[in-house]
Amino acid sequence: MLHPGGDLVISDCHHELVTRGSVMTCRGPAGEPRIAPTYRHQLGDYLRAALRHGLQVIRCEERRVVRGDEPLPEPAAEIGDWQDWPFSLTDYLPSAGRASGGRPELVIWHFQLPAG
Repeated sequence: MLHPGGDLVISDCHHELVTRGSVMTCRGPAGEPRIAPTYRHQLGDYLRAALRHGLQVIRCEERRVVRGDEPLPEPAAEIGDWQDWPFSLTDYLPSAGRASGGRPELVIWHFQLPAG
């Protein structure tokens, strides 16, 4: 429940990252590797849902893996555990993030329910 004047912050994997094949991994009850169901929610999907419920947009950010004007970090020596993929691969090969055009990896919405 969100009270009048309350804030709602949503963070989700950006639809462009999902379209390129990134998925969330996890472990099942017996420790077996699993892939979480993934959906490509467009930015407009969030906006339409928020407006339908009377929320106002305060801010929307699309976080990028690597900015083009920053120096690349040193690559990690290992590709990381399966459960951390695909995000561990960014550390392993930071130039790939730059080569992808710096597309967003995360979307963060800040909504507010107007007071009274």
